[in-house]
Amino acid sequence: MKLVTKPMSVAVRKEVDVVVCGGGPAGIGAAIAAARNGAQVALIEDRAFLGGNITACYVESCNYFLHGHPFDVSGIYKEIELDYRDQFGSSDDIRTDFDPHRFSSEYLKIYLDSKVEKEGIWLRLHSKVVDVLMEEGQVKGVIIASKAGLELISAKVVIDCTGDGDVAASAGVPFEQGAKRTVWCSPARSTSASPGWTAPRSRRSWIGKAWSTSTRSTGRRLPKG
Repeated sequence: MKLVTKPMSVAVRKEVDVVVCGGGPAGIGAAIAAARNGAQVALIEDRAFLGGNITACYVESCNYFLHGHPFDVSGIYKEIELDYRDQFGSSDDIRTDFDPHRFSSEYLKIYLDSKVEKEGIWLRLHSKVVDVLMEEGQVKGVIIASKAGLELISAKVVIDCTGDGDVAASAGVPFEQGAKRTVWCSPARSTSASPGWTAPRSRRSWIGKAWSTSTRSTGRRLPKG
């Protein structure tokens, strides 16, 4: 592969104590915890909203599975769930076809935007971490790409909550990808949202048969569950 080197300078957009890369549940928790401990925090997310797969992929029932368990759910997550419900009501008040222990993705996006602002966290959306700044073997910041071009967020502490270890990989941390035999990664399920429409039982059966046929033709097995 031919490589081309392009000399360039990157503007320092922000200098903070802690930069958290990834605005999913882990990143939100890390950013809030750091801010409450007196750190100046930047939170970087490549999507247009926070929440990770809860809001992006309609994994709205994540909190449903925490109810009825013998352990006590507490901390920042519990605070978010209760505060969200106080503001927007339980999800069955908003969407009558849903269990009450579920988030509504669109309302949760609004809530999380407000939450990180109240915590004093500097937020950048539509910004993807593409590289890191290394000094003497330590990560001193991240380079982000957005409509503004390449910018540097320098920080004393960098936390990787990207879900894919993007920051760690850019820093040269060794990693393994996928299953050892095949190097395949766990595939995502094919999911879509069609408000106001429910597939009839005959169609559901047809969809299941289509998946089965596709699996046999490719030789790949779909995950159970």
